[in-house]
Amino acid sequence: MLRDMTDEEWQGWLWYMSREPFGFPAFDAWHGMQCAVSIAPHLKKGAKADPVHYMLRPHEPQELTPAQTAAWFRAALGKGPVRES
Repeated sequence: MLRDMTDEEWQGWLWYMSREPFGFPAFDAWHGMQCAVSIAPHLKKGAKADPVHYMLRPHEPQELTPAQTAAWFRAALGKGPVRES
């Protein structure tokens, strides 16, 4: 798939992902939000539920270069180790 994708398509997907996140990180954030909303009425007055506390895999946002992203996909698909170019 990556071999057939043009740079313009890649940039389009990156833009779309920044506007409408999808995949496991987005599902994880959604899960954290649902848990925080569900528990909020049961907390002491003035306390706030932090969705990050309920996320399965909280992560630091990071910008990946196209080479880093391609390496991640290769590793995820079993096509080689994760390596940065």
